[in-house]
Amino acid sequence: VAIFISSLVKGSHGPWPVSDGLPTIEEHRDMPIGEQLKHCLALDNVDEIFGLHVFTDIDCGKISIEAGPRMAASDKFIIHINGKAGHAGTPHQCIDASLVCAAILMNLQSIVSREINPLDSAVVTVGHIESGSTHNIISSKAFIEGTVRTFSVSTAKHIKASIERISYATALSYGATVNIEYESSAHPA
Repeated sequence: VAIFISSLVKGSHGPWPVSDGLPTIEEHRDMPIGEQLKHCLALDNVDEIFGLHVFTDIDCGKISIEAGPRMAASDKFIIHINGKAGHAGTPHQCIDASLVCAAILMNLQSIVSREINPLDSAVVTVGHIESGSTHNIISSKAFIEGTVRTFSVSTAKHIKASIERISYATALSYGATVNIEYESSAHPA
């Protein structure tokens, strides 16, 4: 069976073409994507499902087939940091969202190196940060946007909890607050 799943990297595989009475993807989120497909699409007589994904490390015209998971899950997170703006000449009256952003960013880097078993693959990447609007105003808002790559659901859950713990605790230590959006992937593949 060949099934095309759009937006795989975003983790949004839906809407699944299911009929009434079949289980939803949420009920099977902890399963590998192939098992999710079997359950949600009622593919009882299917022994194998093969996925196709573009992978730039493989030369054009070549195919790579390996046992087990090939592509990691790709969770997305956004951390909204809320401080108190003010003039650069009166920093004692402010809560600098830029400083909090930098501290959270640095602290997130300890998750994989100090909390994840070295034999388990995981990556936490911050790919986008924003804060401030001009040179002499201390920012009241900042945000961090990134991705978490894992091959196991338990590792993904651990990292999500760590991102939340680190973000809330770091913000609190500076007198700021955070709001976190976290989108869990529907696999590792």
